[in-house]
Amino acid sequence: MAAAAHAVSQLQQKLPTLKAPKKFLSDAQYFNATTKNETLVRQLNSNSVVAKLEAMKKVIAQLSKGRDVSELFPAVVKNVASTSLEVKKLVYLYVIHYAEEKHDEALLSIAHFQKDMTDKSQHVRALSLRVLSSIRVPIIVQIVLLAIRKCTNDPSPWVRKAAALAVPKIYNLNQDEKPQLVQLIDQLLGDNSPTVHGAAAHAFCAVCPDNYELLHKHYRKLVRQLGQVDEWGQVVLLNLLLRYARTQFLSPFKEGYKQKKKFYASDSSSESDDDGYVEYEMDEDHRLLLNNALPLLQSGNHAVVVAVASLYLHLAPQVEFSSKIGKALLRILRSTRERQYIALIVIHTLATQRPAAFRPFIKQFYVTPADPIFTQQMKIDTLALLADSTNVNQIISEFKVYLHSAPEELLAGTVRALGRVAFNHHDVSETCLSTLAELTTHPNEIVVGESVVVTRHLLQKVTTGQGKIILRLTRLLSSLELPIARASIVWLVGEYLKVPQVAQVGPDTFRSLLKTFVKEDSSVKMQIVILGAKLMIHDYEEERVKERIADLFKYMLKLVQYDESYTLRDRVRIVKRILADDNGDLREKAQLIFAVAKKEADFTDPGEERTRFQTGSLSHVLNNQVSGYIPLAEFPTKQPDVSVRDDQMNYSSDDSDDSSESGTNDESDSFYSSSDDSAEKKTKKKARKVESKETESETESETESESKQETETESESESESESSESSEPVAKKKQPAKKAAKAEPVKQQQQQQQQQPPAKEEKKPTDLLQFMSDFTPAVGEKPQDTDTAVHSDPLASAWGFGQAEIDRSPEKAGKEPHGPATGDVSPKAEEEEEDE
Repeated sequence: MAAAAHAVSQLQQKLPTLKAPKKFLSDAQYFNATTKNETLVRQLNSNSVVAKLEAMKKVIAQLSKGRDVSELFPAVVKNVASTSLEVKKLVYLYVIHYAEEKHDEALLSIAHFQKDMTDKSQHVRALSLRVLSSIRVPIIVQIVLLAIRKCTNDPSPWVRKAAALAVPKIYNLNQDEKPQLVQLIDQLLGDNSPTVHGAAAHAFCAVCPDNYELLHKHYRKLVRQLGQVDEWGQVVLLNLLLRYARTQFLSPFKEGYKQKKKFYASDSSSESDDDGYVEYEMDEDHRLLLNNALPLLQSGNHAVVVAVASLYLHLAPQVEFSSKIGKALLRILRSTRERQYIALIVIHTLATQRPAAFRPFIKQFYVTPADPIFTQQMKIDTLALLADSTNVNQIISEFKVYLHSAPEELLAGTVRALGRVAFNHHDVSETCLSTLAELTTHPNEIVVGESVVVTRHLLQKVTTGQGKIILRLTRLLSSLELPIARASIVWLVGEYLKVPQVAQVGPDTFRSLLKTFVKEDSSVKMQIVILGAKLMIHDYEEERVKERIADLFKYMLKLVQYDESYTLRDRVRIVKRILADDNGDLREKAQLIFAVAKKEADFTDPGEERTRFQTGSLSHVLNNQVSGYIPLAEFPTKQPDVSVRDDQMNYSSDDSDDSSESGTNDESDSFYSSSDDSAEKKTKKKARKVESKETESETESETESESKQETETESESESESESSESSEPVAKKKQPAKKAAKAEPVKQQQQQQQQQPPAKEEKKPTDLLQFMSDFTPAVGEKPQDTDTAVHSDPLASAWGFGQAEIDRSPEKAGKEPHGPATGDVSPKAEEEEEDE
């Protein structure tokens, strides 16, 4: 067998290694290619398009790997004028990356960038604008501003989106152009394509984040088209709408809102049953935002889900924060560890204010060995927040398992979480104290120290059994070395001297601590001094005990005189002065100074500090305010004017018909029309009716004249047939005379119509035809809408861009029952609409 294996290995070495041809390899091969810059320059300067394309793929692959390929900038930028669309796109990607660093070389090709602004391909036009705006030179600000203004009127939504993304770059270069940029943002926010809205919202947040008056007329359109915006645009738009709503609507968290009764419930049942779902009456636009944001929880983008959860936390009533949001956020826990951690931070913040939404899924927060330490700690803190009377025993048993099997880094956090559960639920405090008492024998000193500290805080909540627990803790002083734990035990002995069991062991504990006083930490020394003062003022019945405590106290004063800490020495001088025998007034008040009632310990979760930030923001994740963070505004105390959003009417099918009838992208024909122009609309409809009637009369006259010509030709043919065929019946010979008699009233109607003034013809828009000649309709074809002209580009249709515009195409409109194929509304339909 060994000989056969050796023969096979030798045979494999002799056989040539087979490699797949290059044409069968994917573009991933360029990431492993190592080509010298001289070879790339030679390929970029060659006349072969294939060589240039291969070289550009290698350059972009190296660029994506983080390598510096700026030396190739002159050779790459010369290929901007390439006729190959693929090469041109790759060149633009390279130039966009290095335009800010190599702005002097990029300025040499600015003529080509401006020329590409009129290219047939929408991608080339968008990329050329991206390159122009990426050249951070103040000299060309006006040129870029003109290009942006031109692209905002481009028929392609992708080009208009690129224009919106270029607006913040101009604002960073020259803030004096803000008034013009605000006008452009206003125009982009009113765009009919949802593709533009996300980029327009980004431009709004960068240029004028507080100018909410600009959003009034666009609010309803942005909310209704929220589901059609791209995913990352939805994140920006949700954040913008959240900030807008916080300034325009009343708080849904305050009391005093009217409550709607259930529709099918009787008055008696609705008054008696208060546990059911209650819907708050709020502003219609407020409700519109909540209803349109809820379906976005099904988005595949996790940032969108977090944005919707943040919006519902800060805008929705507590009763509407349902478990749907909890399910959507728990779906992120199945993702990568980084996303899982961010989702746990968001869930932890939401659980502090809306824990009911996550309590049905408590098992999803159980710790698994595969989780990293930071994820395990966040899960334990979240479990402590979700504990209530129904699941507290289950959570405590889960914590006990972690204390015996979890890694050392997690033990301290688990003990603190157990203490928070016991502090918030008094019925399980004794159970938690017994568990913490068992942890005092744990081999890990950190666990023992944390259990002592937590026990110290919990004893302030417990009224019985304090003596046994303190006696058990005092036995640990001989072995426990953690300073904070030793200080906590000493504090407990001095604080609970009123308990008989503690008062008996107090003097002996004080004596044993003085033996190691010199070696103790400064915090422990301070507690020993306070314990001695409390023992001095405590009323012991036996004089022998009092004398013994006084001798120990004098010995402690001598030890402190030679201590290194001047703070401790000063404190001891104050204590000595208060307890001096010759000062009776201060000694009488010593009980109020040393034995005053202590405030209960603060057992708040450390993650609750994040609630001061907007959920999902970078400051919220880091728990620290970063530069550029804008806090959420408070709700107004009085309802702002609601009519500011009524300037444009709601979207309806009638508005869509009117917009398809106009065939332009003008704002006056958008989904929302002004409510003040209702009278003007009626006059326009009446004028349209008159014109349609006149056109009908013209068509009738033309048909009658054609019928007259046909009758004349028929009469001539029949006269010829009479001369040739004498055998025809007499009845047929009288037919031309009857037709001529019928044609006489037609002539009279035609003469009357000629006397009437000719009807005015509607001028069809030619802006798009002048802007792009590629979309000019051929002879015999029906003119296209401006909204659908962009889809004549085969590349756009192949990639599926602008589905919203394709849905409004004339071909599809012809199939719909509300209008003919050309998008014009028939006069009869308008008459029926006016009658209604």
